[in-house]
Amino acid sequence: MQNVVQTLDQLLPVDAICVKATAKSPIPSCLSTDILVLPFIELNVLEFSANPPSFETWLAGRSRNFRSTIRRKRRTFAQSGAVMETIIDPASHAEILTELFNRTAAHAKSRGEILMPMSVGVPFFEHFHKHLGDRGLIRLARVGEKSVGFSMLLFSHDTVFFKFTGLDYEISSQNMTYFEIFYDIIDRAVERGLRYVDMGSSTSHVKAPLGCRQISKTYHVQFRRFLRPFGGIMSNLLGSRFGNIFD
Repeated sequence: MQNVVQTLDQLLPVDAICVKATAKSPIPSCLSTDILVLPFIELNVLEFSANPPSFETWLAGRSRNFRSTIRRKRRTFAQSGAVMETIIDPASHAEILTELFNRTAAHAKSRGEILMPMSVGVPFFEHFHKHLGDRGLIRLARVGEKSVGFSMLLFSHDTVFFKFTGLDYEISSQNMTYFEIFYDIIDRAVERGLRYVDMGSSTSHVKAPLGCRQISKTYHVQFRRFLRPFGGIMSNLLGSRFGNIFD
């Protein structure tokens, strides 16, 4: 983690550095002073027990009723005429992906959920492949020519990371696109022989039945440069805000 923080500090002369880590992670020495530690919602991680992993082996580990529910939802998705396809370079789909993401962001805001702490717009998708290459891809759900949802996946040596999604809520709620996205991520991990699926934070009530374990997370925040004089005030404000959320 220390190398990551130092690289960020060198390449991005920002006024604050914020690093998300597991709750038990040691604080890097370069963040050892004036550090604010904030709780964050738990991370959901699925680990395959079989080697090599397979979708059916994973499915066999679920309860009988849940296996039946998964198969029914996958049938509903397929019978609606929907398909999932891989988009390596999403530049030509940038506008519709941004629209779907904004719908999901608005939906999360209306429910009082914590939003994505970054800007995701057309330029993000236009430059996606240039910066990530084969380390990332978009899985797009279509019904005919209409895009109804997507997932953004990143890959490391043994893990697929589900970073965010976007949905057409009117259609996706009818044909189970939301749930198919999760099952499809498991398919992609199996396809690559990966051991872990990092399904991100939030909606643990959906991810826990899939076999995910919850890992406590924290944010390590250090105010620098312009914000350093205001660090104490901002620490109190953020501590109060996050404390109220997680209490």
